[in-house]
Amino acid sequence: MAQETPQNPLTQTELTVTVKGETFVFKIPSIRDEAKVGSIARWLRAQDDPAGIGAPEGLDFETFFFYQALATIQVLLKRASDDSWWSTGPDGRPVLDASKLPESAPVKEVYEGYLAALDTFRGVVPPAEGSTQSASVDRSAGPEG
Repeated sequence: MAQETPQNPLTQTELTVTVKGETFVFKIPSIRDEAKVGSIARWLRAQDDPAGIGAPEGLDFETFFFYQALATIQVLLKRASDDSWWSTGPDGRPVLDASKLPESAPVKEVYEGYLAALDTFRGVVPPAEGSTQSASVDRSAGPEG
């Protein structure tokens, strides 16, 4: 999984992720976008489990992660080189159609690549291997790095 060379964070508007030779370009999310992702993930869960009304309680992590991935892709994807599981929306952006997803669709890998690219953009430093500390953001260098 490859990521595009980092840009100046003050002017960067997109995150590019490459998975299995295919390129996916995501919008950098605003707070409103992140809220929309949460709402859509809940809606998707409710479609598959109406009795659960979309609540995450009782879901295993992999299932929760999958719905978050679908919602993130649906809200933030701007372009994709692989159009086999996308439709084109009225604004020209790809629209995820979960019913078209082939079993081999790399949803998890694309989402993990997006999360890694977003962490890089935000300056998140992963904890050292074996460390019990959580990830941190180093802002001491400022936006220029």
